[in-house]
Amino acid sequence: MGSTADTDNNERKMRIRQFFNAMETQSIDPLWSKSLKPGIEKLLSGFYNEPNFEELYRAAYTVVLFKHGQALYEKTRELIREHLDKKVRRRLFGLSSTEFLVTLKQAWDSYEKSMDMIRCILMYMDRHYAPAQNLESVYDLGLSLFRESIVFWTTREYFNNALLEMMAREQRGENIDRQVMEGISLMLTRLNINEGDICDEDLQTRCLTTIDFEHTKSLWSTTLKPGMEKILTGSRVYAFDMLYQDAYLMVLHKHGQTLYENTQKLIHDYLVEKVRPKLAESSSATFLFTLKQTWNDYRTSMLYIGNMLRHMDQRYVPEKNLESVYDLGLRLFRENIILFSTTREYLNNAFREMMTREQHGEIIDRTAINDISLMLTKLNINKADFYDEDLQTWCSQ
Repeated sequence: MGSTADTDNNERKMRIRQFFNAMETQSIDPLWSKSLKPGIEKLLSGFYNEPNFEELYRAAYTVVLFKHGQALYEKTRELIREHLDKKVRRRLFGLSSTEFLVTLKQAWDSYEKSMDMIRCILMYMDRHYAPAQNLESVYDLGLSLFRESIVFWTTREYFNNALLEMMAREQRGENIDRQVMEGISLMLTRLNINEGDICDEDLQTRCLTTIDFEHTKSLWSTTLKPGMEKILTGSRVYAFDMLYQDAYLMVLHKHGQTLYENTQKLIHDYLVEKVRPKLAESSSATFLFTLKQTWNDYRTSMLYIGNMLRHMDQRYVPEKNLESVYDLGLRLFRENIILFSTTREYLNNAFREMMTREQHGEIIDRTAINDISLMLTKLNINKADFYDEDLQTWCSQ
C-alpha cells in the first residue's frame, strides 16, 4: 500500500504541467486582437515598459503552436507597415530639411529599439515558422519595411536638399549636430542601402570630408583608445556598440589610415610596455604558465578588437592590401614577444630545466610543452629555428 502511494506521489511530482490549455481555432483571433496587437502597437509607439512580455510571448507561442504562424506573420507585417505609413510618415511630412533629418534619425532609433523587443516576443515564430517557410526573421522584416515605406518613399531630391542645407548652415558658421548626419549614415548601413542610391556622388564626397581632423582625433582618444586598452587588459567593455560605431565613422569619413596606424601602435606599445615586463618578472617555474595564459588572453582580446574594427577590415584593409586586425595582432605578438631575445632565452631555459628533471626520472606534465608548440604553430614560427638544438628532439617527443 505504501509503495503504491509513493508511486502515485512520484507520478504527481513528475507530471509535466501543460504549458497552455488546448484551444479551438476560433479562439486564436482574440489572442491577436486583445493581446498581441495592442502590445506590439505600444512597443512601436515607444511605450517599452508597458507591455507584459511574458504574456505576449505566450500568446505568440500559442498561435504558432496551433499552426497559425502564417496568420501571425502576416498580421505582424501589416501592423508594422500601417504604423510606418500612418504614423512615421506623418511625422516626416512637410518638415524643413533640417527637421527632416533630425526627425528621421529619432524615428529610426526608436523603431530599431522597438523591433528588437518585438523580435523577442515573436522569437518562437522566428525559430520554428519563418525558417520553414523561407521567410525573413521578424527583425529583418522590420528593416525591409522601414526601407520600403520610409527611406525609399522619401525622394532622392529631398535627401540631397536636406544634407545640402545642413552643410550650408555649417559653412555659414552655425553649429549643427553632426551626430545627425553620422546617424543617418549608420542607418543606411544597417538597412543595407548604398548611400549612392540616396545621395548624389559629389554630395557623398563632401559629406564624408566635412568632418575635421580634430573631431576624428577625439573619437580615437575619447572612446576607441581607452576602449581597446580595457580590452587588452582583460576588462569588460560594456559600450561595445559605441566603440564599433566610432570606428565605423572613422572609416566612413576616410580616416581608416589613422585608425589602422593608431591601433597598430597601441597594440605594439601594450606588448612592449606591459607584456614584456610581466614575463620578465616571472620565475623559471612559472614562466611557461604565464606565457601560455598571456597568449590565451591576448588572442581573446584580439578577437574582440577585430570584431570592433570589422568595418575597417571589410572596407579599408582590402583596399590598401593590409593585414586584417587579427592577423596584425598575431604578427605583433610574434615579433615583439615570442621572437624577442629575452623571451626566447627564458623559454629555452624553462624547457631545458624540464628536460633535465625528466632525465633524472621525474614525471613532468608535458601539457605546457604541447600548448607552447601549438602557439608557435599558430604564429607561423618554425620550431627548428626557435628551440636550441638539444631541445628540438625532446620537445617533439
